[in-house]
Amino acid sequence: MRRLTIGAGLFLIWASLVGYSWAQTGCISPDAAVLDSSFTWAGYTLGLNACVNKGETIECSFVWTIDNDTDREWVYKSTGFISSKLIDNFSIEHPQIRGYFENGRCQSQDAVNLTKGDKVWIVQEFSGAKDDITRARIVFPAIYSDVLNGPVRNGGLPGAASQK
Repeated sequence: MRRLTIGAGLFLIWASLVGYSWAQTGCISPDAAVLDSSFTWAGYTLGLNACVNKGETIECSFVWTIDNDTDREWVYKSTGFISSKLIDNFSIEHPQIRGYFENGRCQSQDAVNLTKGDKVWIVQEFSGAKDDITRARIVFPAIYSDVLNGPVRNGGLPGAASQK
């Protein structure tokens, strides 16, 4: 049992060093995510877990937490998340080309039902990836004036949702 625990720990350390987000290393709970930055607005918290350069796109994973007493169905395309854009370390804007929620089985879905205390993965893909992009600032103009900041890592495993 100890050998298994050490092996899993070493894999997670290695995965974080080479730029794999928690969501991308396997199907894990958003409760275990390490966040680069986060903000809270109107009873919700959004945190950036990781951004990875996938060659053609930059894929970012977020954890969204419901902090208020809501209980409802959320449709991705009807949320303010759809209007986000990534601004890189060269001040170049990258539009979001795809986004979705990711369930506990690492499957993408367009809608989720959430209540107070629930957390869910959000994955967004942005166009125009280049190897020299090292930082990301993600802006969500439709939901809040704050931004999320973090590094952009090169390479990585395919996101869990792309394994459908």
